Amino acid sequence: MSETPNVVVRLLYYPATGNNKQYAARRAYYTSNVADDYMRYIDKGAGAAPPPDYVGYVGDGEKSSGVFGKGGMLSKEQKAEIRDALRVTGSVVWDMVISFESKYGDKHLTDADAAQGMLKSQLNRFFKKAGLNPGNMVWFAGLHTNTDNRHLHVSFFEREPLSIRQKDKSPHYHNGKLRKTAFEDFRLAIEQHFSDTATQIKAARKELTASVNAAFSDAAYNRTVRNKLLKIAAALPPSGHLAYDSGNMDAVRPLVDQLTAYILRRHAPTAAAYSELKTFLNLRDGEIRDACRKQRIKNVGNHLVSDKIIRDLYRRLGNNAIAAARVIRSRQNDDRLAAKRNSIQRRIARNKLARAIGDCLKLGARYEEECKDAFQEYLERLEAAGQAELERGDYEM
Repeated sequence: MSETPNVVVRLLYYPATGNNKQYAARRAYYTSNVADDYMRYIDKGAGAAPPPDYVGYVGDGEKSSGVFGKGGMLSKEQKAEIRDALRVTGSVVWDMVISFESKYGDKHLTDADAAQGMLKSQLNRFFKKAGLNPGNMVWFAGLHTNTDNRHLHVSFFEREPLSIRQKDKSPHYHNGKLRKTAFEDFRLAIEQHFSDTATQIKAARKELTASVNAAFSDAAYNRTVRNKLLKIAAALPPSGHLAYDSGNMDAVRPLVDQLTAYILRRHAPTAAAYSELKTFLNLRDGEIRDACRKQRIKNVGNHLVSDKIIRDLYRRLGNNAIAAARVIRSRQNDDRLAAKRNSIQRRIARNKLARAIGDCLKLGARYEEECKDAFQEYLERLEAAGQAELERGDYEM
């Protein structure tokens, strides 16, 4: 007996051209070219005419929470603006229904705010994985309750033709067919959005990151961490991009990973936080395996999150380690520059002193020479005075 999946996604799409009147009528309904259009049905629920393709799908008594977009509940003017765009668009118009298992929907899809939060968190990722440009998409949605299964109606279309044809290189709208893997990822992403374990993983990862950053702050008191940071600082390329994933860092990345692994194992608060995170990751992978089994999704390994989150964790923490190493290298460079400046200043001071001593020696030599000259002059004058006395006979025999 097959198990009921928690989330089911159903998608129809309507290109701008069709080959019969019945298709044209459907396209008109979804593009607001009739008075009782699809937006009104999403907005009002069973009080409006159901979509022509939904016979036997929706139940009686559907109640809508109203129609909303990425910015919240749509005003009358915003609805009119979207309707005007729908009436003239050449884009495919997609109609998506996200249906929830009864108990699961009652628990998680409690109101329009919960529905808006989920779509705001996950819809752009779905667009991207489906091959659509999220920034080019216009969408509106509504939560329908009071049925056996709560469900969301989501309609979206392209604002402009952005795809380029291979033949003539002209822009055109998407053909409507979306990647199957995008739906698998979307269903699992919705469950992850409402998973208590996913919330716990986010909290545990935040706590772990803070703990590792604290370990870097304690590096001055931890010789091993300090030495590993010094090795990273010495190995950093002198220029270029220094982010963890950069090709410029291929030779340094193993050193960074060694430091991260050491802190995750040996820094006590971090090791405890890391153990808790791994516990939640294992629980989340178990939930994903269970969801894949219920939804008959193959290639389960592509959807598991544990290894992906650990790799992302090493990237995030690695960038923090690189930042710390860059600070160390900057300080080392400053110290070397200061030492060089001090060396130059000491050499200048020594040269000044040598010149001053040389000047003093020169002055001393000049003074000594002048003393000699003065003394010689004195002797000469003394001798001249004696000779003069002899010539005058001014002395007694």
